[in-house]
Amino acid sequence: MPDAQQFVIVGSALVSDLEEQDIFIKYFENKRHQLKSIEHIDKFKAEDYPDLAHTLFIVRHFDFDPGSIQYQNNRDSSTRTNGMNNNNHIVNPQLKQLADDESEIDSVGYTTDYDDIDEDNTQTNVSGYDGGYCFTSLMSHKCSVMGSTALLQNIRQLKSNDQGIRMIAPERPLHNLAMQDILITFSGISSKFEAQQLLTLTRYMGAKSREDVTNKTTHLVAGNPRGVKYRRALELGLSIMNTSWVRDSFRLAQNDLCFEANMPEIIQHYKLKPFHGLHLAFLGFNESDLKELNTLTQSNGGFVVDTANLSCTHIVVDAISGFDETNVQLLSSINQTSNIHVVYKEWFWASLEMEGKANEDSYAVPGFKPQTRRSSRRASIGYNSLSNVLSPMLDYSRSPDSMSCLLERQVQRAQSVSHLVKEQQDLSKVSARHRACLELIQTEKNYVRILETIVNLFKLPLENPDINDPILPATDVKIIFGNLTPIYEVHKRMLNNLETLIETDWNETNCIGKVFVTHSIDLLKAYPPFVNFFEDTKKTITNCDAKYPRFHAFLKRCQSKIECSRESLTEMLIRPVQRLPSISLIITELIKRTEDTNPDKKYLIEALESIRRVMNLINEDKRKTEGQIAMFDIVNNIEECPPNLLSALRRFVCKAEAKLLFMNSESEVIPSKSHKVVLFLFSDLIEICKIRSLKRSHSYRGSKTYVPIRRGINTAQAIRPSNKKEHRHLDELRLCDIMNIYKKCESPEMSDALVIQARPSPKYDQNFRYYPFIIDDEFVSRATFIERLEESLCLCDDPDQVSDYVPNDNLPPISNDRIDFGYANSLVSNMEKSRLSRVLSMRQSLLSPSVKSQRNLNHYHNN
Repeated sequence: MPDAQQFVIVGSALVSDLEEQDIFIKYFENKRHQLKSIEHIDKFKAEDYPDLAHTLFIVRHFDFDPGSIQYQNNRDSSTRTNGMNNNNHIVNPQLKQLADDESEIDSVGYTTDYDDIDEDNTQTNVSGYDGGYCFTSLMSHKCSVMGSTALLQNIRQLKSNDQGIRMIAPERPLHNLAMQDILITFSGISSKFEAQQLLTLTRYMGAKSREDVTNKTTHLVAGNPRGVKYRRALELGLSIMNTSWVRDSFRLAQNDLCFEANMPEIIQHYKLKPFHGLHLAFLGFNESDLKELNTLTQSNGGFVVDTANLSCTHIVVDAISGFDETNVQLLSSINQTSNIHVVYKEWFWASLEMEGKANEDSYAVPGFKPQTRRSSRRASIGYNSLSNVLSPMLDYSRSPDSMSCLLERQVQRAQSVSHLVKEQQDLSKVSARHRACLELIQTEKNYVRILETIVNLFKLPLENPDINDPILPATDVKIIFGNLTPIYEVHKRMLNNLETLIETDWNETNCIGKVFVTHSIDLLKAYPPFVNFFEDTKKTITNCDAKYPRFHAFLKRCQSKIECSRESLTEMLIRPVQRLPSISLIITELIKRTEDTNPDKKYLIEALESIRRVMNLINEDKRKTEGQIAMFDIVNNIEECPPNLLSALRRFVCKAEAKLLFMNSESEVIPSKSHKVVLFLFSDLIEICKIRSLKRSHSYRGSKTYVPIRRGINTAQAIRPSNKKEHRHLDELRLCDIMNIYKKCESPEMSDALVIQARPSPKYDQNFRYYPFIIDDEFVSRATFIERLEESLCLCDDPDQVSDYVPNDNLPPISNDRIDFGYANSLVSNMEKSRLSRVLSMRQSLLSPSVKSQRNLNHYHNN
C-alpha cells in the first residue's frame, strides 16, 4: 500500500487530545499541510476529497454493533464462564480494573467522538452524533478509517519522522495494533453473530485470520475444547484463547499505546481452560485424591458431577491401563451407549500438563466409546500427545466381547500359574549357587527396568519438551537427574554380562564376581555423587511440585502409567541408594554357596570388598559434606569470627553448651552468670564462643532514658529485623596445646567440672592456661564430649600439629589451689566488658537528637 498523503481528524475533542501527544506534534511538525479536521461528521462530503484513495480519516471509536441484546447476552455468558468475575486470579492491574468495572464494557464503540454536552448530559449534536454513526458514515463512503490509537502506534514504530504512514484498505479499518502480526483461527463459536463480531474485532486490532489451523497460525480462539482445530492447535503448541480475550483486548488497547494482546500475562490469563464447559465424574478415588481432583477441575473451567448426572461428559477412573482392575465392578452399571467418555486418570493429568484437553481416544477405557450424533465432515487429524501413550488393555464392560476378553485373561492367568509351578519344579533341581545367581540377575533386571523408566519416562521428556514452553527449568532438571545417567549406563553393561553368564551359557564355574570387579571403578565414580546429594534431590522435587502446577500434573500422569506401578518419582529415585547394600547381601549369600575350589570364589570375595569400598567412600564423603555444611553454618553465625576458622583440612565434630567457671574476689569458684558459652569441637581446635541473647530488647523499660516507640512513628525503625548473630568469638584453643584433661576435681562445687590444661599463650604470661567448664547441654553429655575430644586428640587431621596428649584415666583429682583461674577470669572480664559497652552504646543512641524529638512527640500525643 502507498503512503497516506492526507490525514483528516474527525471531532474537535479528538484534535485537542492528539495535540497533547508529543509524538504527534513532532511527526506533523513539518507536515501541517497534510493535516485537516472536521468538527462534525454531517459536514463530511466525499467530493471535498478528490484524492480519497490517499486520505486517512482518524476517529476515536469504531462501531461493531455492540448494543444488540444478542451480543450483550453472549458477552455476559462468556465473561462468567471464563472466570472474569474472579478477581483473585487477575494479576494484571488493567485486567483487575476491567473486571471490577463491568459497566464500562457494555457499550464498546458507542462512546462519542465529540465532547459538546449540555448541563443536562444531553449531546448538542443533531441526532446524537456518536462514534458509531461517525464510523458508519465514513465506511459507507468507502473511506480508509484509522483509529487515533493506531495512528500514534504507527508513528512510534517509524524509524524517523520523515517516513510516511501506510494507507489501509477501505474494507479493513484499523483501530489499534494490539494484534499486529497475529494470525487467528476460530473454533467452537456456536453463534454466527458472535463469530462475526469476534472476527471484526480482531481485524480492527490488526490481526489476520484463516479458516484452518496451519503452521503459520499463532492463536486459536475457541468457544470449547473440542474439534479437529482444537486438537491440531494442541499438537502445534499454539496459544488457545477464550472469546473474552478478543473483546477485552479491544477495550484495554483503546487508551494504552503499549498494550499488546500477546503479552505473557494476558495470554496466561485468557487461555482457554483444559476442562472448559466439561462435566467430570470421578470413580474409585480415595477421599484425599478426590478433594484435589475436584479443586483442580473447578479451577480449570470444569464442573464436578455424579456418574448418573445426564450432563456428565467424562468419567475418570482410578485405574492404570493394563495394570489395575480394582474398579471393574464400579463400571458395570455405566450405559455403554451414552455419549460419555470413560477414561483413565492419566487423561486428567495429561490435560493439566499440556494445559489443554487431551484426546480421549488415547486414554479411553475399552468398551466405553461414546456414540457421536453425526459423523464429522472433516478427516480426523492424528494427535500426538506429549509422551508415548500405552494402548488400553482393560475391558470393564459386561458385553459379550468383553466377557470373551475376560475368559482369555483367565486362560492366560491359568497358563502363567502352571508356568510358575513348572519353574518352581525346575528350580528344585538346580544347585544352591545357581539359585543365588538367578536371584541376583532377577533383582538386577528389576533395578535396570526402574532406572530405564526414570530416564525414559521422566528425565528425557523434561530435558527435551515437545513444545517451546518447558515444564521445569533446566537447572532443576539437572539437580534431580544429573547424577543418575552414569549409574544407569554401568548397570546396563553389568546386566548384559550377567545375562550371558547366568541365562545364556550357565556353568558352575562361570565367574560372576568378575563382572563386579571389572566395573568396580565405574561404580566408584557413579554412586557417590548421586547418593550424597539425594536429600537435595528430594527437596528439589518437593519444591518444584508445589511451585509448578504443570510439573505436578506431569508427575501424577507418569505415576498413572503401568511402568511406575503407582510409585512416585521420589520412591523410584531411592532405589540407587538401596541397591549397593542389596548387592552386598546377595554376594555374601553367593559366597556361602560357592565351593572353595570354584574359581569364582576369589572374584566374589574381591567383588564384595569393592562394593563395601564404594559404600564406605559414600559414607565418608557424606560425612565430610555434612561437616563442611555445618562449618559454613557455624562460621556465618559467629560475630568477630577468626578468618582462619574456615579451612578445607578442618572438620566439625560436635558442639556443647557449657558454663565457664571463674574465681571471684572472695576466692569462691562460681559459674559465670552473665552468659553461657558454647564449645565448637573441630578436628584440630576448640572454638569458644559466648552465647548471645537474641530476645533481649535492650530497651531498659524501667530506666529514665527509656523511650517508648509509638506505632506509626518511624515504623521502619521500629520493626526493623535484627541481624545479630547467635554467637560471639571469645577464644580459640588448639588441640595440640592441650596437655591434660582433668575429669575429677577435689572441691565439691567443681564435682561436675571439666578442666583442660593447655600450654601458655602469647596473650597470657603465666605458665599454663586452665579452662574449667561445666558441660550443660541437653543433647551432649559430659562423658560424650570428653570421649569425642580425646578421639580428636588422637586422630588429629593436621600433620603440622603434633599433640603430646596421652589419655590417662588415672589422673588424680585436681584441687582449686593447683588451678590458675587467671585466664578464666580474663575471659569472663572480656564478656562483661563487651556487655557493658553495648549497654552504653544503646543508651547513647536512645539519647540521640532524633530519639529525643521522638520522645517529645510521644509526650505531645500522650497529653
